[in-house]
Amino acid sequence: MSNTPLVPSTKKRSFDPLLFGFCVLCAAVICVFATAMVFFINSITTLINQDVDLIVSQTSYDWISLFLPVLGVLVGIFVSVVGLKRFENIDKSFEDMRASLESKIEETIRTATDQAKEGTARKIREAVDEHAEEVRSDISRMTVSLREDIDGFIRDYGWLQEHRDYLDELKETNVAMAAEFVEEQLGSAKPDVRATMNIVEAVVRSEHITGDAADYHNLASVLGRHDYFDKAALVAEKAVEERFPADVDLLSDVVHFNCKIGQTKKAKDAVDTLNKIPLQYWNWRAFRFVIDYYNSLPASQENQCSALNLVAQYHEILPDDEGAYAAEYKTLTKYGRHPEALQALKAAMSLRMAPQCAMELADHYLGTGEFSLAVETATRAIIGNASDQESVDTGAIFACRGLAKDAIIYGKLLKGTNKESLEADIRDAIDDLLMSQVLGFIQKNIRHRIVMLKRLLTDTNGDLNSGNEDP
Repeated sequence: MSNTPLVPSTKKRSFDPLLFGFCVLCAAVICVFATAMVFFINSITTLINQDVDLIVSQTSYDWISLFLPVLGVLVGIFVSVVGLKRFENIDKSFEDMRASLESKIEETIRTATDQAKEGTARKIREAVDEHAEEVRSDISRMTVSLREDIDGFIRDYGWLQEHRDYLDELKETNVAMAAEFVEEQLGSAKPDVRATMNIVEAVVRSEHITGDAADYHNLASVLGRHDYFDKAALVAEKAVEERFPADVDLLSDVVHFNCKIGQTKKAKDAVDTLNKIPLQYWNWRAFRFVIDYYNSLPASQENQCSALNLVAQYHEILPDDEGAYAAEYKTLTKYGRHPEALQALKAAMSLRMAPQCAMELADHYLGTGEFSLAVETATRAIIGNASDQESVDTGAIFACRGLAKDAIIYGKLLKGTNKESLEADIRDAIDDLLMSQVLGFIQKNIRHRIVMLKRLLTDTNGDLNSGNEDP
């Protein structure tokens, strides 16, 4: 900031002593001259008026009267000069005060300006640092978010590279190939579930992929067999809503899988659509799943009648299908009509193939202690399950039969039969229980029963294997 004063200085120069003397001298001369002139003019006037005596007769008082005004003028001049001198001193004081104030103001302004500059610079630095920190933080967050997005993309779509050839084929093929891929993956020891579900979602979203009703049904069935009921429902709904609105199998799938996940409203809509189709066009799937739907609803006379009426029509239209007996058994059991339910299972034994009813009946006999009947009906279930798709868990059937044989053996031992004579029966029971484990039916009690039976053998030599070996 410039040090130039804000107000220009108007300081006057002091009177010089010589100048002061000169002024006094001039004033005296003027006074003398003025006195002389007054006297001269007064004398001339008197002469003109011919008053000579008056001139001569003028007294000292007259002279004093004449001189007093002149003296007053001189005094006035002197006082004026002295006043001017004092005014000069006052003016000088004011000039000094103004200079001092200007200096202090300038210093204050300079100090305030420096402080303002320093404060402004500090605030600017702080603002810049704060903004820089925010920018660094934003960049850090963006970097983390971008990394997460990239990692998520790799997690979601990394499988595409591994299955690139299959996807290239899938673009040119149909739902059948998707079903084949899903079954291959879910049936493997280490399935790529993410890739599999992405394929399913691609089928559901695609507007151009081709496939008939059977292809969609097969894909939904594969998903259902592996307990992906929500995905199975989506596939079936997609096929019904966009392509095959009156297909009995797909409508039945919609009912079945939505019941599995508790979506009764969607299931009811599909049931209403099925009810518009004549019953002679229904298959076992439609009958079973619609009856299951009625049984999934709260117990009521109306729902019981709806289910049992449909069971009667099921028997009439498909008399050789064990599903009618199984549906009748479930419905009667739900409503506490157990003797009638048991009769429905026994009636199913008149059929050549009734693995589901045979398994239910074998469990019943095992629970009631009718072990020989349990072995017989379990064997019928094993025979009836000999098809391309098992109707019942085969491992569970072998477990049921093995436990029934186990109970028979201990029953005979209880009656005093020599255990050496039961060796063949013991090995037979162990074989069934081991088979159940091989087929994936793993229960703690099965292992315990195997160990107990092996203890009965005379040639085990203390071998207490866990029972996980092949039979």
